[in-house]
Amino acid sequence: MSSDLKNIIVTGAGGLIGPMLAERLLNDGYRVIMTDIVEPTVPKRAKHPENAVCMKGDICEPAFVKSLLEAAQPLHAIFIFHGIMSAGSE
Repeated sequence: MSSDLKNIIVTGAGGLIGPMLAERLLNDGYRVIMTDIVEPTVPKRAKHPENAVCMKGDICEPAFVKSLLEAAQPLHAIFIFHGIMSAGSE
């Protein structure tokens, strides 16, 4: 993985909106750290799936947040999409 990629965290990456954003960011050449309380999967149409990192964990757990932030250094942005519990509410 190239070290000049910008690192972006997307929470809620196992939901509806998170994977759509992750796909767009991966297509644009970013390194995307995808996280959710369920194992997120790399979007099938992502042009650069090798730039994705999937992390299962709870962002209410300080130890997980620490490992998430460490995996995304240097961090450039965070998109937070957790907490919306159904596709209908998104």
